[in-house]
Amino acid sequence: MRIQLDSYANMRTMVEWVMGKIQRLLIAVVLCAVGLFCCWQATVSAVDSPQTVVQQFYQWYLQNQSRARERINQQRSAFTPQFYQQLTQAFQKQPGDGKWLDFDPFSNTQVSAYRFVVKSVRLSPQNNRSAEVNIEVYADLRPPGRPVPIKVLVDRTGDRWQIRNLV
Repeated sequence: MRIQLDSYANMRTMVEWVMGKIQRLLIAVVLCAVGLFCCWQATVSAVDSPQTVVQQFYQWYLQNQSRARERINQQRSAFTPQFYQQLTQAFQKQPGDGKWLDFDPFSNTQVSAYRFVVKSVRLSPQNNRSAEVNIEVYADLRPPGRPVPIKVLVDRTGDRWQIRNLV
């Protein structure tokens, strides 16, 4: 009888030990899940802002400006569908068509850009799904050039901000 009680006590101790391990493992999994969710939320918030979409596009643009017209499809999600369509149609025009872009619409110049600076971001007071991001693009045959002010109009479409126009 004593042997059975010892076996029962040993089994109970082992079950308690295993349950303690499982409990700690579950707590660790929950804490990791909460941490990942918080990191994901911070990333979504950081990426999902008018300033960020403009900065990301212009960083890409500075690296790809010599072939930006041919590679614009890489940045399709940065633009509203209407603006993307207008850009691609305009990029296909040639001087013989009578109307064409003889300047770079992203720098508003005919020379290479080498830097941009976000000067201000203003949400529309009438519509919180619309914003103006004022930037200065530095372009010249060689630095330092005079800044070219550009107002980037940005709209929240669905779950992200997209460039609607350049003024």
